[in-house]
Amino acid sequence: MISIIKKIYLRIVYIFLKKQLSSSSGKFILFGKITIESPSNVILGKGVTLNDGVYISGHGEVVIEPYVSLSAGCKIITASLIPEKINKKSKENIHTSSPVYIGENSQIGAGAIILPGVTIGSNSIIGAGSVVTKNVPSGMIYAGNPAKFIRKINFSY
Repeated sequence: MISIIKKIYLRIVYIFLKKQLSSSSGKFILFGKITIESPSNVILGKGVTLNDGVYISGHGEVVIEPYVSLSAGCKIITASLIPEKINKKSKENIHTSSPVYIGENSQIGAGAIILPGVTIGSNSIIGAGSVVTKNVPSGMIYAGNPAKFIRKINFSY
């Protein structure tokens, strides 16, 4: 009974979210509760998997290419502070935003954080709990805080 209720709930959330996302978004897969701020700035490619606890800050553009998996509790952040304006906090907006791009077939590990302005290349893996502060080339594994190169992926065909 609970399983059926959960499936119905997820379907309703999916339909509601799909209407709010960029019209360029494809059919994605939803597993659990997620949060997407400013969803009209977010493009989810076909087959993107969003697991429980995923948070996407869509203040800047977020493009997630097809077949990317976002594991439980990972975060994609597009907003940051302008340090030189911290003393003007009471008088003006001191925030800025930068886009985030994640290439197709990539895997973002549980609890990983992708910071503003980062591009993650296709077919890459970001380890659980990593904080990605710089671009990640295609076909690489990065992990740690800050995320560092672990190894290249040797694809078998």
